[in-house]
Amino acid sequence: MTSNPQKSMNPFEILGISPSFSMTPDEVQRAYLAKLSAAHPDLAASGTLDPVDPATLNTARDTLLDDEARASLMLEILNGPSASDHTLPDGYLMEMMELRTQIEEELEENPDEARPRWQAWADSRARDTVKEISALFESIESASPDQAEGIKLLIRTQLNAWRYTNRLIEQLDPTYDPSSADF
Repeated sequence: MTSNPQKSMNPFEILGISPSFSMTPDEVQRAYLAKLSAAHPDLAASGTLDPVDPATLNTARDTLLDDEARASLMLEILNGPSASDHTLPDGYLMEMMELRTQIEEELEENPDEARPRWQAWADSRARDTVKEISALFESIESASPDQAEGIKLLIRTQLNAWRYTNRLIEQLDPTYDPSSADF
């Protein structure tokens, strides 16, 4: 049985993009479209067909367009801590328990008003986290090896908190189905 070389490639390699957290969605889409056109079956006759299948290209694009997934991938490339390293900021779980109680109370009282407000809160928190993580990735370049390890741990801690916040909001949605969760 032969192994699939695409399995060992990360989404950056698949799309031919240099690994970077701070890439724009337009950069990802341009690389995706270029690779997708190179994989078109009409190119098979000319011998220039790219062997990467469209499903692999779609998965690579989707991963790089997802800020959380792209940050985790960057940490993996940089040999940083994985998501299973359950680090969270000090006091974070207590803060989330109190917040969850507040959210549940507000949703019970007035779900039509509370749900959009809490979703906006989560979106704002995600935007702030992306800015912070982007700055941290940039700071790794000029950091000493010891400093870089600390920065990678800080990025992982923020990613774990971000993921936890996102899951909290997802679980409070009345249409939430735990069997379709990705964690």
